[in-house]
Amino acid sequence: MKNRLIKIGYMGVILLASCSTDTQEESSVTHSKTSKEDNSVVEGGKKKISEDTQEVELVTEEEKQILTLNAKSQCYIGQFEALDFDYEKGGMRSNKITIQFDSIVGDTMVYGHSVVAGNLRPFKGEADWIEDRMELNVKEPGDDQYDGQFIMSLKDSILSGKWYANDNQLKVPVRAFELTNKVFEYNPDLMLEVGWFNLYEHGKTKEGKVLDEEGEDYYIDEVVETLTEASSNINASTKLLTKEEVENLYKTDLEIIRNTIYARHGYSFKNRKIRNIFDAYVDWYIPFSTDVSKKLTAVELKNIELIKRYEQHAETYYDSFGR
Repeated sequence: MKNRLIKIGYMGVILLASCSTDTQEESSVTHSKTSKEDNSVVEGGKKKISEDTQEVELVTEEEKQILTLNAKSQCYIGQFEALDFDYEKGGMRSNKITIQFDSIVGDTMVYGHSVVAGNLRPFKGEADWIEDRMELNVKEPGDDQYDGQFIMSLKDSILSGKWYANDNQLKVPVRAFELTNKVFEYNPDLMLEVGWFNLYEHGKTKEGKVLDEEGEDYYIDEVVETLTEASSNINASTKLLTKEEVENLYKTDLEIIRNTIYARHGYSFKNRKIRNIFDAYVDWYIPFSTDVSKKLTAVELKNIELIKRYEQHAETYYDSFGR
């Protein structure tokens, strides 16, 4: 795909524990090794181990407590990448995921949830401290077809690991991730910034031709749905729109302007086309909630109603060389 979306934004909140809280002071821990002989000494309340000429430190109980508090107060955000992705089978190669720990009991029992592709799924499992990191093995309830098991490691504010589906016949049974901690905060001023942007659907065209990830194998004469600059010039969260501002816009622009309201609130999209835009091309977008209806402002609600009326009758497709 030649044209790329530069920035976009919006989303919503509805979680048991909020990762919009103030961040805790981060503790620094260094990598630890095990010595065959007990050459350890206590210095400044921290146990050190001398190994040959190298000194390494073990995480202390105090640092465990700080890391645990940090884990519970942070969202961990990043791409949820498919391993061995098969375009013939379909599915999404990558979605953005948010993982949050709701409680950690006695340093060993973990409760939390993930938000990805319009689904909020709880999990629980065990945590184990190994040197300077926390190893976690947690499972989702198993009553959803997309439930599975996370095996992951938390170290230095990076949460990494793999997810294994309970059903290994899914199109994407294994995913990998490396997530960084962020704090979600609603910001009505976040904007979509785009030139011309072609919305290629991954998978197959009507003729059945298989597409690569960038959509480069689309037939030249295939009509492509496109975003224009209007998507980045209109903010439906900060002021009431008039019919004159929206009546001549194309359906795709109207659809994105409306959905940008939800994205600012952290809404996790089920719609594949919309999700691909915000997951893949919007750095500030955090899929935080699956229901933001009670978070929408009066201005946003009125604009959504207005935009929907014009979406129903707007033209959907047009070529990428002009309007």
